[in-house]
Amino acid sequence: MVSAGRIRVILRRVPILVLASAVLAVSTAAVFHTPAVAQEEQ
Repeated sequence: MVSAGRIRVILRRVPILVLASAVLAVSTAAVFHTPAVAQEEQ
C-alpha cells in the first residue's frame, strides 16, 4: 500500500510534469510549423 504522503508528493509533481511536457510539445510544434509557413508565403 502506498502511503498518503507519497501520493501527495506525486500529485504535487504531476502538474509540473504535465506543464513541462505541454510547453515542450508546443515549442516543438512551433519549430516544425514555422519553416512550413515561411515556405508557403514565398
